[in-house]
Amino acid sequence: MQLDVILRTHDQKSVHYRSVEYTKKDITQTCANSLHTAIDGLDNVNLVTVDDHSSAQTVSTLRNVTHLEGTGNNASLAKVFELAADSKADLVYIVEDDYLHCPNAIKEMLLTYAKFSKKMQTKDICLNLVDCPANYHNESYHGGGTGRDGSMARIVGGVNYPWRTVTHTGGTFCTTPNVINKYWGAFDDLVQNWPRVTENDSWNKLWKEHVIAFSPLQPLAYHLTEVHPYYPHDQLWEDSKLNNKLKSVA
Repeated sequence: MQLDVILRTHDQKSVHYRSVEYTKKDITQTCANSLHTAIDGLDNVNLVTVDDHSSAQTVSTLRNVTHLEGTGNNASLAKVFELAADSKADLVYIVEDDYLHCPNAIKEMLLTYAKFSKKMQTKDICLNLVDCPANYHNESYHGGGTGRDGSMARIVGGVNYPWRTVTHTGGTFCTTPNVINKYWGAFDDLVQNWPRVTENDSWNKLWKEHVIAFSPLQPLAYHLTEVHPYYPHDQLWEDSKLNNKLKSVA
């Protein structure tokens, strides 16, 4: 199974409030390094990084960089979805630069997709590696079938982790190029009209109405806008720091 990973990076301004006390540069470098670790050793995984004018020091730590001609969230989203739509791989994993990945995250994602797509007899599935804290305190997140019948979330067995159905993801998720192309209007609407149009107006509508989405009950990645109430990321952050990798090579 071929996977294209499309990472978008910008180590300066942030469009999110963050509950963690790290600089954006530290977040970008450490999260990218955690993603590299999760990819290393896997066959048939291709990574491209779409960078929006990060510092030269940060760019030197990234892999296979495409430099964005424009700047800003809309411009980087446009490039990322263009690459995803044009991908010839079986899967595309669209990643923002503030997601901290566990070392087994990408391998587990691929294994889980293979199991779910075979069992459900559909390739049009979405996987989100974050166990979003809002799943536990925001009532609007509690539905988790396809959203068509207002059903509660379903718990399903993955390969090594239990997963639940979800109806919300951030801008980091794995799906097929076919989903991107089939529902291009939803993605392009956000690209053209963000921040007036948000993820709740675009791909989250797809997860509710057309494409079933899952996330693990134990995080395989952490979105650093929030601190998980049950699974702290502190040790993973320390282990993923770029200087730790440099020390191990020295």
